[in-house]
Amino acid sequence: MKEGDIVYIDASGWIADTGELVYTTDEEKAKEGGIYDEKARYGPRPVIVGAGRLIQGLEEALLNAEVGKEYEITIPPEKAYGHRKAEDVIIQSLDKIRKVPPFRDKKVVPEVGMEFVYQGRRARIVAMTAGRVRIDFNHPLAGKTLKYKYRVVKKVDNTSEKVKAILEINYGKAEDFDIKIKGDKIDIVLPEECKYSTDWALAKFRVVGDIRRYVGAKVLRFIEEYVSKEEKEEKGGEEEGEKEADKEGKTKTVKKERGEEKESEGKGEKARKKGKK
Repeated sequence: MKEGDIVYIDASGWIADTGELVYTTDEEKAKEGGIYDEKARYGPRPVIVGAGRLIQGLEEALLNAEVGKEYEITIPPEKAYGHRKAEDVIIQSLDKIRKVPPFRDKKVVPEVGMEFVYQGRRARIVAMTAGRVRIDFNHPLAGKTLKYKYRVVKKVDNTSEKVKAILEINYGKAEDFDIKIKGDKIDIVLPEECKYSTDWALAKFRVVGDIRRYVGAKVLRFIEEYVSKEEKEEKGGEEEGEKEADKEGKTKTVKKERGEEKESEGKGEKARKKGKK
């Protein structure tokens, strides 16, 4: 592998000295290890090699990986989530914490173990006593040596598949996007949900950056289609009218044919009577 390659990987990670499972792309392992999340998407995960979005030890290991081979590595804290820093643990008053999201509207009550954004950083409540809250800015796995098993399932070479992988990396899914490629121009027709999604509003800029850097498109367009209710109803009415007209036309034709048959029968009867005379 080389930097910039887009690949799909299966991976699982444990704390080395306890064997506690902390990450996996395997749904069954997640259930067995007690970390299953019904909102998570399981299965091979797309990653951009060398993009710096994985822990350093795993990033470096992927550069030497081959498709289809399974590897096992041990990653020290300095190449995982770093060593714990005492200065990243602070104490704040409970009243002060209650004034920040998600506790400000009083719908959520601060509790030990809760994670939230405080002072622009990801924080975790580790203790609460007598109106005081201890907050830890260290990553929960800081100071831990990790063991990972991983396998590169496939390397993506097709342009359309690269775009899908980038959408999945940055937005979480790609199946509802309609991707159209013409040379170095890429059009992406957005699904309905993206028109109103704040998640997409944030992800869009990352998607643009990744497609430009790792796919090389010169022109990238996101297309939103808005069809008015009246136009939908009018279109539906036109289709229904065409069906009715077609049905009516057939009815008239049948009636006309039947009329012609009766007229023909009448003429024939008159001719027979005239012949008898």
